[in-house]
Amino acid sequence: MHMLACPKLETVRISGSIGGLNILASSSASELDYGHITLESTPIIITGRDWSSLRTLTFFGDCTPMLCGLDSLRQLSLWSQSLVATMILYLAMHPSELPLLDTLGLHACPEWDILFIMLEKRLFAQTYGIKPIENLIFARAIPMRIKHSLASLLAGHIFPRPSNYELSIQGNLELFLDTNM
Repeated sequence: MHMLACPKLETVRISGSIGGLNILASSSASELDYGHITLESTPIIITGRDWSSLRTLTFFGDCTPMLCGLDSLRQLSLWSQSLVATMILYLAMHPSELPLLDTLGLHACPEWDILFIMLEKRLFAQTYGIKPIENLIFARAIPMRIKHSLASLLAGHIFPRPSNYELSIQGNLELFLDTNM
């Protein structure tokens, strides 16, 4: 491990091989932006032990992140379809991971049903000290049919909502019918 030994270092922006990122660490950096430019199957490993002050994490490109012990992370931005799908599913299955995460940037279309499940599970996990997601940032318009239900969840309220099947089909219907694609 190569510790970036600069006590005032706040932001690290790196692109290149995953191996190059996996050997870096910083105890002072609060922001990490990583752009993956080649196809590699190696997972990206970001741990709280190596990045103890990390508050904001951004991934560009297709990669498989393994995030462990990032108890101070507050904002996560994902810029590819596979990243969005993988991380939303992971957070739905492990709602206590990233306990302070409150802002999620999804710059590719999520699987709406899994997103709703993840948000609901984080709301239920509040009793264990897990912060619910309060802010979602999208790079595209949210389907009208689910806006109200999504806004309710972000406000901390669980109301009857469309079924998972309906979210899965109807949520992406606008994407399928988009003539700009």
